[in-house]
Amino acid sequence: MKYLKPAILVTLVSLTTGCTSVKNWLTDTPNVKNTKQSTDTLVVPESLNAPAKSTEFYLANNSKTAKNSEVITSPSSVLEIFQGSWVNSDDSHPYKIMLEKPQQVDDFSPFIEQGVNGLINSRGYNLLNSGDSHRIEVIKTVEVGFWFWTREVETERFVFDLTYNVQPHGRSGEAFVTPVKLEMLSKTHAPKFSKEYRTQQLAIEMLNQFSLELDYQYRVVVQKQRVLTDVSLVLGTNPAGDSVITSQRDILFVFKKLEDVLEDLGFNIEEEDKKLFLYTLTYDKNDKSIWGSAFGSEYQNQLSLDAGEYEAVLVTTIDGVYIQFTDKEGKPLPQSQVQEIYNLIIKVVKEEEIEL
Repeated sequence: MKYLKPAILVTLVSLTTGCTSVKNWLTDTPNVKNTKQSTDTLVVPESLNAPAKSTEFYLANNSKTAKNSEVITSPSSVLEIFQGSWVNSDDSHPYKIMLEKPQQVDDFSPFIEQGVNGLINSRGYNLLNSGDSHRIEVIKTVEVGFWFWTREVETERFVFDLTYNVQPHGRSGEAFVTPVKLEMLSKTHAPKFSKEYRTQQLAIEMLNQFSLELDYQYRVVVQKQRVLTDVSLVLGTNPAGDSVITSQRDILFVFKKLEDVLEDLGFNIEEEDKKLFLYTLTYDKNDKSIWGSAFGSEYQNQLSLDAGEYEAVLVTTIDGVYIQFTDKEGKPLPQSQVQEIYNLIIKVVKEEEIEL
């Protein structure tokens, strides 16, 4: 058993020399070097000892209303949608954009006036009077009920002045909205905001809609110069490489106008989703109903599509509004079928003078 003695001796030496490296693992003694930095006093700049606190949402004792609840600023923002538009930060007017004439536009004032008319007509607003400014009435509605018992309820009446000015040189100008009146028409269904807050929201919404309309008018000018037509529809592809039809019109306007066009082509609209801008369709070119024969379009049932379910979905992109057709499984239709649909849509649009 003599051979065990060297092994025992080596083990004892290892434990003795190793104790210095593990002693701190076995005790609660803190390492001074590791804790010195955390125990230093935090130096705070003198100006931060009493930071200012907003009283906007402060509730006094036994109060249910914030002190400044009537002056909460709207979360909406004026958007620089129209090419060349910008917001002057030095101007105190809260609902104003500055405008620069695009190179493709010849006369700026008629161009802007056309934008005002487009805003009113495409959205069903009412022009009360015009002069130095355009006084416009907007009736807000909401759909209530379900299934066959849905109905639209008027919730608000908003009246505002839309004013634009063009500099004498004709290359720049400004446009702004001045709220005139806001009435609640349905206490039950109207948004639950203070009158001042809601007025701010609607004023900015109207200015942004006008900017969208100007942007559309500009894209139509560009499109006319490109294809020498008053129809902005073109056949193209989306980023995924699928064939789509592109419109330079506002998506709400395209969605509304597309309904009649689809029916003229022989599609039956089974369902429409106004939030997703989606039409669920059925098509059967062999459908020879008396109603269709008597009142249908001459272009009805000319598509060589298989009988079945289809979908038409609209998406807003930087290139305009994409109109994509898919089968019931969601698979995009091939280029040849989209081309066929596009050709007939162009015939219907030009014949009925629909602006798309």
